[in-house]
Amino acid sequence: MTDIRRELLAAAGRQVGVTGLRGLTVAGVATEAGVSRPTVYKHLGDSDAIAGALIAWEADRFFAAIRPLMETEEPLATRLTAALTFTADYARDNTVFQGLLQREPGATLPLLTTHAEPLIRRAMSRLLPFLVDLHATAADRADIMAEWAVRAGLSLALTPPLHDNAATRAVLQGIADSLVKGLTIAADGTGPP
Repeated sequence: MTDIRRELLAAAGRQVGVTGLRGLTVAGVATEAGVSRPTVYKHLGDSDAIAGALIAWEADRFFAAIRPLMETEEPLATRLTAALTFTADYARDNTVFQGLLQREPGATLPLLTTHAEPLIRRAMSRLLPFLVDLHATAADRADIMAEWAVRAGLSLALTPPLHDNAATRAVLQGIADSLVKGLTIAADGTGPP
């Protein structure tokens, strides 16, 4: 990605944080970035193209940030706990995500709940390699585990924890332990828990 495209997407993100997607305009992005409208059209396109590029960029940034948490040598449940905790913090602090939730909940919430299958599948595809590599004989169960880990992350993103991080982390560790236990049982052939 070019520097100018990155700068324009960052400007679009700041605009969405204030106006929501409905207020996202080529002129607004140009003003926010300090460039001309033709520059925005050249690198990103019209408002719809900007919105799509921004959402994809934000998702890629999230997955890039979470990847190191999943690549450590820690036990899988510990890595999942770190990823779930990170997801809640990231969503709370992300201006684009918060701008969408606060300014356009009617348009945003279905994409994260009743119509979330594309998002869930995209997130699962990023998580599955970490699960299948560990338990190659439980690929079917890994798919289910990935789905529920993603659903737990979405829940945390939409409704931040009410309790302090230590208490929340302990509960998340229990959830992650249960997910891994289900995967491990399938891998060793002893059947469901």
